[in-house]
Amino acid sequence: MSRAVFVGGYSSGKRTVEKVGGAFQSYFEDIDPFTFSDYIKRPQKVLRAAKGVPLFTHSAGAFSLLEAESTSAYLINPPLPKHLSDIIFNSLVRSVQMRQSGIKEETQKSAELARSSVIELLFHPIANIGQLPNIFRFNAIKAAIEATERGVATELIWTTGDHLYQPPEVHKNMAEWHGVPVTTLEGQHSEVTMRPEEFLAQLFSSFTVPEQS
Repeated sequence: MSRAVFVGGYSSGKRTVEKVGGAFQSYFEDIDPFTFSDYIKRPQKVLRAAKGVPLFTHSAGAFSLLEAESTSAYLINPPLPKHLSDIIFNSLVRSVQMRQSGIKEETQKSAELARSSVIELLFHPIANIGQLPNIFRFNAIKAAIEATERGVATELIWTTGDHLYQPPEVHKNMAEWHGVPVTTLEGQHSEVTMRPEEFLAQLFSSFTVPEQS
């Protein structure tokens, strides 16, 4: 395998996606990491990079699948239709759980991500906050089925501790019935950005990315 593209999620800054990109270099000779705002502002640049190579996305980065001409796509914790109140409540519960856990390493990593997110939102508010209505409506299962039908082999990946998106079994079964594999891995919503090396080791032990032609 030679090259792949990674598109980060909502408010994931350049430093965050480059960190994930560095972890991908253990599996690909070349990796092009993009932020979510990169895709919103310059979609054609991202789509050109993703053409003919595997596409990996995190959370709202799954938007890039809609027009991608990639050989395959792997959507990590992609969005499902949600009400804003549900996301706020689940995020608050997750924050309380982390503080109560007393796990210093996890709280430090979360603080680093939070700082990166604040910077990203300050520099690219419209490309992030302005997309929230679309994120709340996005249906990753529908997008994955449509991509598979147009020839992009797509896989959906959710983690057991994702506090934002947990598809019901009936929706997972529908995806698989349409030829879209659904994989469940350990971790939380931001696992790939908090612990990219560990997460990717888990991810690539669960499947093999097809060789590029």
